Amino acid sequence: MVGTVRERVHRHDHVRLTVTVPEAPEAGRVEAVAGTADAPGVGEAVRLTIDPDGIAVVGP
Repeated sequence: MVGTVRERVHRHDHVRLTVTVPEAPEAGRVEAVAGTADAPGVGEAVRLTIDPDGIAVVGP
């Protein structure tokens, strides 16, 4: 999946990102995590990969 970073929040050991992905459900928003050293900035294009061990499904 390819998207654009819309929000970036620095945590102690990682950065939480909100990424707009056109083909994603829920208005095209995906939450992602990046390392602090290589986290992209707001407005940057990113390629996301899915980690099956790190997915949490919220909702019914």
